[in-house]
Amino acid sequence: MKKTSLLLLLLCLLLLTACRKVGPDPTALPTLETAPDPSQQENGSYHRGEAIILHEEELFDTVQFTLYEDGRLVLTGGDLTESIVDTQAYKDFKSSITIVEIGEGVTAVGEKVFAKADNIQKVVLGPDVREVGYYAFSGCTELTQVDFGEGVEHIADYAFSGCTKLTDVNLSGNIRSLGGYVFSDCTDLKSAILGSNIASLGDCIFDGCTGLSMLRISCNVSRSALSNNSKLATVVLEDTVEVIESRAFSGCPELQNITFSRNLRVIGDYAFADCTKLKEVILPDSVTQIGTRAFSGCTAMVNVSIGPNVTEMGQLIFADCKELKTLTCASSIGNASFKDIEVLESVTLTGTVKIIGEQAFSGCKAITELKLPEGVTEIGSRAFYGCEAMRKLYLPQSLTNVGSEFFYGSTALKTLSFSGTAAQWNKVTKEDNWNKNLPGALSRVTDYDSKS
Repeated sequence: MKKTSLLLLLLCLLLLTACRKVGPDPTALPTLETAPDPSQQENGSYHRGEAIILHEEELFDTVQFTLYEDGRLVLTGGDLTESIVDTQAYKDFKSSITIVEIGEGVTAVGEKVFAKADNIQKVVLGPDVREVGYYAFSGCTELTQVDFGEGVEHIADYAFSGCTKLTDVNLSGNIRSLGGYVFSDCTDLKSAILGSNIASLGDCIFDGCTGLSMLRISCNVSRSALSNNSKLATVVLEDTVEVIESRAFSGCPELQNITFSRNLRVIGDYAFADCTKLKEVILPDSVTQIGTRAFSGCTAMVNVSIGPNVTEMGQLIFADCKELKTLTCASSIGNASFKDIEVLESVTLTGTVKIIGEQAFSGCKAITELKLPEGVTEIGSRAFYGCEAMRKLYLPQSLTNVGSEFFYGSTALKTLSFSGTAAQWNKVTKEDNWNKNLPGALSRVTDYDSKS
């Protein structure tokens, strides 16, 4: 029995040893290599990941035309002064071209060079490019992206007009000037950034951009540059902005939110005229000039605040702002600035106000009481003409001049009080008919008769 068991044990050991030796010895395997793809070999060497050139040739004696398999057309060597779209090379490979890269040696992309190239989806402007010409990429209806690089300084009129799939543009590089209507009729454009180096903006840059809703601006805004944008709702003016010229944002009916630069000095004539959804304007203390009708026709405006440093205020600044109810002002009031705003009821003027201009509050039928602060020296003719609900008007001791009929038509007036003495009142220069239509109900305690 013991011999049988021993024989079985020896047999098992022999079987295990045999199993271990089945198959090749891993240590003896040779190193395996993957053979290179013959299409990726050039002159017997292997180039992993290199772009394959489909076609290359020289155009116009200077421009090198190189088209790669990935759809990139790279142009190098010299300025693009003639249409690339009209060349035979472009026509032959149009269906393969989706990206245009303007490379080394090209400083200018000339007039209409890529106009109506409806196959291009992306444009990359290399560091040598300084200028993009008139209508250069106009009508590129498949263009969705433009990289403006760091070299571009000037973009001419209509350069990207009609690029209907372009969704956003960033012009924050070294661009110094933009021509008129540069992005006109780019109907899918939703947002844009204008950099601080831009010194000149042409007219109506985004005219017809019916999807544009947001602008971030770091440069001064030229005349009519951003007017008539039907969907523009938000504007951020960075602290580098000092001047907004006439009609800059006029006719933007959806504009509701404005962040003003803390260094803004000038707001031109009609700058925000007819922005019919603008409800509030709080101007920074840096503002020194507000032009004629700057906010006229802003029919939804309810609240206005003006700082202390405005030295020039045009006429009819808030004309036709029919919902304006609250005004806080620390600067002198210009002629007819708030004329005929019938619902204006709350007016707060601070001690930095010096002058109330002619017809400044004429026709403001809801004002019931107004105290002019010490510091006011002059009240213009008909300044409160037709303020038919005004019951109390307090005049400061600092007053030196009053215009004719300055409260004419204020039929509810019962208190007209001067804070100085009778002798001081007698020194105030009064134009003829200053007290015309003095209400019979005027209190005999505080009127001027009792102090003179």
